[in-house]
Amino acid sequence: MRPRRAIGACTLSEALLAWALSAGWLCASAALQRVALERTRQARQFAVATQQLAGMVALLQANRRGWSARAPLPQGGVDDCVRSACTPQALAAADFARWRAATARLLPGARADVDCAGAACRIAVRWPPRHVLRIRFVSDAPCAGGASWPLAVSRPCSARAGTP
Repeated sequence: MRPRRAIGACTLSEALLAWALSAGWLCASAALQRVALERTRQARQFAVATQQLAGMVALLQANRRGWSARAPLPQGGVDDCVRSACTPQALAAADFARWRAATARLLPGARADVDCAGAACRIAVRWPPRHVLRIRFVSDAPCAGGASWPLAVSRPCSARAGTP
């Protein structure tokens, strides 16, 4: 008896192999999509942190004298400096409180800090999972009208090992 040959049909093993390869490609595609979404989220967070740092630099430039000796918030809180005149130090404290609250709102879990000593201020924004963006704001001249304010920006980095 002659063996039967099916012409134009595939065997069960060929069908299972094609199905397994398709499933593998689909899983790989889903994994790549997840990585792409995660990288997009991280890029958005770095962009928000960069915008917040730029905003704080603008506040420092506008009120350098107030940042040299920051005072506690005015009695009425943050809005007190909007409704009435404040000292430069109280305005700096109110600006810092508003900036810190906005940073925490835009980057959940973020911690924003400004540390001024002499002519230099260090501004840092940290957010989960252990990302840090820092900037060092330096004044070459004493605070006076028309003084230049060059910036030295530190490289954004992550505390995770192996991440550039």
